[in-house]
Amino acid sequence: MITAMQQPWSATIDQLAELDRRQDFAGLGQALQQLPADPPVDQRSAIAHWRGKTALLEGRLEDALSQLTLAAQLDPQRAANHYLLGAALVRQQHWLDARAALTRALQLQPALAAARLELATVLLALGDPQQVLDLLQPLPDTAQGPLRARRAQAAVQAAPNPLKAAQQAAKALGLNSRLPEALLLEWLQGVGGLLMARRWPEARAWLMALITETPASQATANPVPRRIAWLALLTLELVEPSTAELDPWLAELRGLVWLPPSATEHSLCHAWLSSWLRWVVSALEERSVRDHSRSTAVLAVVQEVLPRLRISLPAADGPGLPQHLLATRYQREQQLQQFSEGMVTQPQLLTVVPTPSCLEWSLKRRRQDVETLQQNCQDLLAGYQPMPRHGRPLRRWLLLANPDLPQCVLYRVEQKRQQLEQLQAEVRVLFQEVLEDWAWSEQLLWADALVICRLPATFAVLRTIAAARSAGLPVWYDLDDLVVDPDHGVPSFSSYGGTITPKQHRWLQLDVSLFAAALRACDAAIVSTTSLQQRWNQLQSDQPVQVLANLAPPELRRALQPPRRWGRRPRLVVASGTKAHKQIWMEELAPALVLLLERNPSLQLDLLGHLQLPLLLQPHAGRIRCHPFSDYSTYLGHLAQANIGLVALEPGPYTDAKSAIRWMEFSYLGLASVLSPTRTYTDILQEGVQTRFARGTAQWVQQVERLLANPGETRALAKRAQERAKMLFGPHVGERFWAPLIANGSSASPKPRRRKLLVLNVYFAPESVGGATRVVQDQVKALCAHRGDQWDVTVLCTDSEPWQCDPVQPDAPEQSAQPWLQQQPIPVHVHQWEGARVVRLAMPPRPWREQHDLSLETLCRWWLPQEGFDLIHAHCLQVLGTGPLIVARELGIPYLVTLHDGWWLSPRQFLITARGKQVQVKDPTSHHDMPSLVEPEQLECDRQRRRALEAVLRAASARLAVSQAFADLHGEAGIRDVTVMENRWQPMPSLQRRRRQSSDQPLRCCFIGGLALHKGIHVLHAAVLLARPAAPGLTFTIIDSRMEPGAERKTTWGSTPVRLIPPVAMDEMGSFYAGQDVLLAPSIWPESFGLVTREALSAGLWVVASEIGALADPIRHGENGHRLPAGDAEALAAVLEQLSAHHPHPQPLLTFSDDRVPLEQELDQLYRSLLC
Repeated sequence: MITAMQQPWSATIDQLAELDRRQDFAGLGQALQQLPADPPVDQRSAIAHWRGKTALLEGRLEDALSQLTLAAQLDPQRAANHYLLGAALVRQQHWLDARAALTRALQLQPALAAARLELATVLLALGDPQQVLDLLQPLPDTAQGPLRARRAQAAVQAAPNPLKAAQQAAKALGLNSRLPEALLLEWLQGVGGLLMARRWPEARAWLMALITETPASQATANPVPRRIAWLALLTLELVEPSTAELDPWLAELRGLVWLPPSATEHSLCHAWLSSWLRWVVSALEERSVRDHSRSTAVLAVVQEVLPRLRISLPAADGPGLPQHLLATRYQREQQLQQFSEGMVTQPQLLTVVPTPSCLEWSLKRRRQDVETLQQNCQDLLAGYQPMPRHGRPLRRWLLLANPDLPQCVLYRVEQKRQQLEQLQAEVRVLFQEVLEDWAWSEQLLWADALVICRLPATFAVLRTIAAARSAGLPVWYDLDDLVVDPDHGVPSFSSYGGTITPKQHRWLQLDVSLFAAALRACDAAIVSTTSLQQRWNQLQSDQPVQVLANLAPPELRRALQPPRRWGRRPRLVVASGTKAHKQIWMEELAPALVLLLERNPSLQLDLLGHLQLPLLLQPHAGRIRCHPFSDYSTYLGHLAQANIGLVALEPGPYTDAKSAIRWMEFSYLGLASVLSPTRTYTDILQEGVQTRFARGTAQWVQQVERLLANPGETRALAKRAQERAKMLFGPHVGERFWAPLIANGSSASPKPRRRKLLVLNVYFAPESVGGATRVVQDQVKALCAHRGDQWDVTVLCTDSEPWQCDPVQPDAPEQSAQPWLQQQPIPVHVHQWEGARVVRLAMPPRPWREQHDLSLETLCRWWLPQEGFDLIHAHCLQVLGTGPLIVARELGIPYLVTLHDGWWLSPRQFLITARGKQVQVKDPTSHHDMPSLVEPEQLECDRQRRRALEAVLRAASARLAVSQAFADLHGEAGIRDVTVMENRWQPMPSLQRRRRQSSDQPLRCCFIGGLALHKGIHVLHAAVLLARPAAPGLTFTIIDSRMEPGAERKTTWGSTPVRLIPPVAMDEMGSFYAGQDVLLAPSIWPESFGLVTREALSAGLWVVASEIGALADPIRHGENGHRLPAGDAEALAAVLEQLSAHHPHPQPLLTFSDDRVPLEQELDQLYRSLLC
């Protein structure tokens, strides 16, 4: 140990130097700890050098920087001081200061290889690979491995195209096959980007370089990159074969199967290998394989290797969007979500290869992908008409934002909330992550308007915009910088001063098209500066753009203070809330501050936010306070302690578009300012009146010293600036902006109020499922077309395919399989149909017997009073349940119920048991085939259901049946005061004169009703097998509602040919009937009306129907059809034999009776009578 008190300092220094030479840094550190704090002046440089060196080796970077800065100041001619200082700055990623220190070290000692290596690292981080090559090119190929690795990395990055980059990589590998794994990993990431971009020649060149030049598994302890490269190359051979002999390659890969998986491989699998393999599988399924034996051999070895990586050969879905989207809406949504994720990640992956052509291709790919995504989002809603914009005031505003941008949240989100609420508007803020599913969409029923705050065009954002516009909501896009400009949307890389990597800068460039696409998808834009407005008008001249500056937040207004007198120590302040604009800070403003601090010994300086203390300011560190990011009130407190605020921005379109936030904050707090003369500042401020402008180090020094030299005039300038800031950014500006938007053009004399009608039905157009739905649609259409000036109609229905929800899995827990028992948000989709607003609910699948949904009742408790409905007309409430009517009863909203089926009387809505027996409507438990075997608790539940539904019916202002037979049925069940409003229906169009089917042709029979028991499909099947029709016999066409569009199936029943087809659109039913002779309707349930029999009769068909309910009412037996006992297969077989022998004559059209008033008049009179 060294004790300085026991020997001369010269001996102490010799012993410290010996410890350093032997690299005994532990001993060196211990020896330094024993030294006194204040060594002799002539030894301070050496002591600081060693203290800094040991601190650097121990990872104590702050101590290292302090000591090494002191060492470089005390002995500026010693290269090692500058080298170690630069190395410490590299560890802290202070790239610009590190470049200066290391450059000085090499000027003093050009042969210092360690400094050259560190400087190469800095230059790569600053995105200048050509300077790295210039720095390292003189080195021989036998130089140290790390130097060669850096040179290889720079050579690849400086290459003009991927093929040249691959050649440089091969050269580097040939010279040194043991390059660092991190470098090989980076290169393999680039290969993944080339593969995903289908750039086969470049990808093959890279892979061949990595495979042929890296050592075999026997020659290295970690051949991991080689295994991934083999996998990629061999799978590339499956889709883009070459003439290479594959057997040696397969043997090489098989020889690597034994290796355990590594973190490197998992990283690559996650980044691109899994997506690439999915695409390969998809491509193999879509194209014919030219060489089956070659493909089989490759796949066999690949499947041996993949389990070792703990992955399997993926299913085919591919990273791109399939040519044909899957059938169900939910599947299409999932595909588009996957495509959106790939749209973000895959071009980023390609930019790992940092050549200009790759970046250009990535930008092009990103733009194409965004266009594809936008088009598919529009196609998802192609069958729905958007709501027109309403003219009522916009009182409820929904703001969507990204919480990761604090300044954006403060100035563009929270500020809007405060401004709107000040005008008595309601505001809700949602953050981006909630858009990943549709639970948020209930807000579309609440909101009058939507503002998208600086979100990119992902699938979730685009479908949100589309859904809002479909609901008739105006959508604004809000932004406060030029991030949407393809030419100027990202500051130059050099302006960041090394605070981001070149790859991150390329990613920022890729994101510009995402923000621009989201903006274009909206109706209008709100921007923070006139420069932004003018630039977007150039880029998109047909989109309205309004300017709302970033105004003073309430907290800033409360902190308002007059310019104060200076003390003996005037204080400057510089603040930064972003990683950009660091080059001008380091190269222009910081040197000016050095001169100002040197010339003005009493001057103090505060640095706030994203600002590091540069090396050249270190000598003045005692007069400088550095404050990291803090909460807003603390930040304002720091600003308020200063006298002069400085804002340095590089010239250019990007900074010209930036808002005046910093100057506004300075001025409200009573500070004078010196600013870079960007467009926003020069447009609103006058030199020498409200601020001083500076460009260049000399001007910064001159302008600040002018303010320092005359405190009285500086305070006057600050006072004028404060008045100007209050005028430009006070709350009155927000009121003036928002008031007309909230008013939404509403006039002083509003239009007469229309009565608001809510129609409830389980389904609605364009999903016209079932006859009752068609009846409801006819009523809504008639009312909107002829009484639209008196009735404002909203339809509440469900989606037959709830695409917003993840389908319930068969093995899901009981609790999650019964979502109607839980309270949860309901996804909604709002659109218009024939003048009515349609609100579609994505209700999870549930048994139709369930009569109540807690979530829908919860929604109705706030939605019904918000809408102010005057009347509710309920039709089929399956899935919807009685929740809306229960809430309506509590709110005093009258409602009426039309009875279309037996749902109100029995859990079996078609009033037959599972075995086909008739339900006794008086007995709520008779739907069980064997009630004696049913648990008493279940029977009591059945009775409670009936009691609950009867209570809802009793509270109705009217109960309507669609036929007298159905009214009588409900009367039999004890439901009193049921009146009849018979369904209206549309006759089939007469396409051509019908002719009797020739006797030498089979009689064409059809059945419409699906393969359902209550429709009597089993009766029909039995009758066909029993019948012995006369030659040439019968043919049957059955419309099966469960079949997918375009499907068709043929079979035979006995000797009778049967064709099953999917549902036919209503506008095509006339053509369908024109090709038929007889309709068979052997239903076994008491049909409430029977649209199908009436429509077939109107088309001139002979109709054979069960005489049950109202199904056969329009049939005149033996004249236009046959009435048969329900369930009598033998009677039906006899009729089939009769009709086959004597083909029936076409019938005249069946039309409406002349004594009924128009439908809209009948409805209007009914509704008004209930409201009186």
